[in-house]
Amino acid sequence: DAATGALLSVQAGSPLLSVERVSHTFGDKPVELRRGLYVTTRHYYQNELN
Repeated sequence: DAATGALLSVQAGSPLLSVERVSHTFGDKPVELRRGLYVTTRHYYQNELN
């Protein structure tokens, strides 16, 4: 949208990488939710899960 585009200095409708992460306690209780939008025109994203 226009507000997100303005914050990230891109045009509205530009492709962005959306990343969501939930952190859990040792008892498997969710304690944190993070959401981020990233401009990837000059970067690569790699994620390895084990």
